[in-house]
Amino acid sequence: MGVIIPAVLLASATVIAWLIYKHLRMRQVLKHLNQPRSYPIVGHGLITKPDPEGFMNQVIGMGYLYPDPRMCLLWIGPFPCLMLYSADLVEPIFSSTKHLNKGFAYVLLEPWLGISILTSQKEQWRPKRKLLTPTFHYDILKDFLPIFNEQSKILIQKLCCLGVADEEVDVLSVITLCTLDIICETSMGKAIGAQLAENNEYVWAVHTINKLISKRTNNPLMWNSFIYNLTEDGRTHEKCLHILHDFTKKVIVERKEALQDSDYKMEGRLAFSRQICCTIRILRILCSRNRKF
Repeated sequence: MGVIIPAVLLASATVIAWLIYKHLRMRQVLKHLNQPRSYPIVGHGLITKPDPEGFMNQVIGMGYLYPDPRMCLLWIGPFPCLMLYSADLVEPIFSSTKHLNKGFAYVLLEPWLGISILTSQKEQWRPKRKLLTPTFHYDILKDFLPIFNEQSKILIQKLCCLGVADEEVDVLSVITLCTLDIICETSMGKAIGAQLAENNEYVWAVHTINKLISKRTNNPLMWNSFIYNLTEDGRTHEKCLHILHDFTKKVIVERKEALQDSDYKMEGRLAFSRQICCTIRILRILCSRNRKF
C-alpha cells in the first residue's frame, strides 16, 4: 500500500506535467496568429462574456479588430479555437473531402442529435451523406413549395405587426420559428405551429437547449457530463432532451405507420394529403438507402 500511493501520485504528476507541456507548446506554435492577450490554461476565460449573446458579440467584434488576415485565435480554457471571418478562408475547409472530423465541441450536441451528419466523424459522415443526398433532389423539394409559401405568409404577417417606423426589430426569433415550422412539416410531416403558438413545449425545448449548449461550450469545466448534470443547467438540459426525444419518437412511429399503410390506402383510392405523400416519398428513399448501409 505504501508503494502504490506514491506510484499513483507520480503517474498523475507525470500526466499533468505532460498536458501542461503540450499546452505550452501549442501556445508557442500558435502565437503568431492574431489574438487578444490570453493566459496559460485559462486562455481568454477572464475576458469573455459568460452568456451566449455577449460571447457572440465579442467574437463578431474581434473580426473588426483583426481585419488582415480576417481571422482570430480564441482560447476557450486550454483549447484553441480559430475564428474565420472571410468566405475565402472558410471555402477550402467546407469544400475539403479530407478534413471532415469535427471538433470536441460537437460532442456536446450528441445527447440531442445523436451521431448525425452534423456530429459524426469522417468514417461515419460519408455513408450518412450518401443516405441523405437523394432526399434533397429538386423533384422532391419542389413538392414542398406549398409548405414554404404557407409558412412564409405567416412570417410576413408577423413581421408586419412587429415594429413601427425608425424602430429596430430583432427578426432572428421570428425567422427561427418559421424555419422550425418548415423543417418539422417537410422532414417529419408534423405541423407544430411554432409561429402561432405562444406556449409550445417543443419550441421551448429547442430554444432552451440551444442556449444551454452555447453556454456550456464556453465553460470547459461543464464539458464533463457528470459535473454538468449536477447543475441547474444540467437538469434543465435533461428536461429538454426528454421533451425533444419523446416528440421525435412519436413522429417516427406515426410516419412508419403511414409508410406501411400508404400502398393499401392508395390502392383503395383514399385521398392522401400532399404533405403526407411528400413525407412518405422521403421516407421510402431513406428506408431503401438505409438497407444498403
